[in-house]
Amino acid sequence: MAKCNWEVVFAPAPKFFTIGRNIGPWSALITFLFLSALLTIYVIQNRRRARIINALVERRTAELTEQRNLMRTVFSTTPDLMILQDLDSVYQTANEAFCSLIGINMSEIAGKTDFDFFPPDKAEEYRKRDREVIESGEPMTIDEEVTGIRGKRWLSVTRTPVYDADGNMNGLLYSFDVCAQPRFFTQNGLRVNLKTAPGWSGIKELMANGRIDAAHMLAPLPLACSLGLDGIKSDINLAVVQNINGQALTLAKKHLDIKDERDMKGFRFGVPYRFSMHYYLLAFFLAEKGLNPLTDVTIEEIAPQRLPYYLKKGY
Repeated sequence: MAKCNWEVVFAPAPKFFTIGRNIGPWSALITFLFLSALLTIYVIQNRRRARIINALVERRTAELTEQRNLMRTVFSTTPDLMILQDLDSVYQTANEAFCSLIGINMSEIAGKTDFDFFPPDKAEEYRKRDREVIESGEPMTIDEEVTGIRGKRWLSVTRTPVYDADGNMNGLLYSFDVCAQPRFFTQNGLRVNLKTAPGWSGIKELMANGRIDAAHMLAPLPLACSLGLDGIKSDINLAVVQNINGQALTLAKKHLDIKDERDMKGFRFGVPYRFSMHYYLLAFFLAEKGLNPLTDVTIEEIAPQRLPYYLKKGY
């Protein structure tokens, strides 16, 4: 076998170097363009993300500012006493009405506690109820004797949990109802725990299942429960009957030009419950004006707390 000259076999031909010199610049250019494109896409995406994040931050900031302004307006205009505390029962702010009750300037309220204003036994009692609301996460309304600079008075105190944007409880909002004191319950030696129900149908279900001992009801509701007209039949002992107070038919702003009740044909009306004086008074009013409440209009059941929203939206 002849001896092989490996230097000759593996020696690149001159053409190889010519091709290599031709490909080299183009390869570098393609690589440069590819990396430039990736960098451009990265920058564009980052700018887009930044715009989205800035828009979200601006919107959230505007929402928080609006909420703070709304709370400030409510605090300053309501005749009721109002306090905002953190979860350690430390005062964050309070309105002028409460500050006047205890004789302190609004600028001095932050950082104080109940022990700074009330007797130790009362302050400890208030804190105990704070803890009950924090643990349950449910609002509590109860009549309490509050001592101010003008002496003692009975107030209906509502403690409501306050949550942050992430749904975490971060404080308690107090509201003190100063009207019609002392209360019916207090006058008769009763201490009650009042809670807000989601709606009148919710009250009916709570009564029917024995979850509550008493409830404020619409006039026709006890009769509807006793007859089982809307779900579970339940016996109701009617303890107190009050008058129907004043009733008003409230229309959305888009109907400001309505001059004739007959122009309400086709309207959607909201009432808090089917078996309510609101429903029957509305039906009577419409019938008296020549409209059939069963066919000419739609009457829907809407929870009271949702009615302002529907009116604002013009539903």
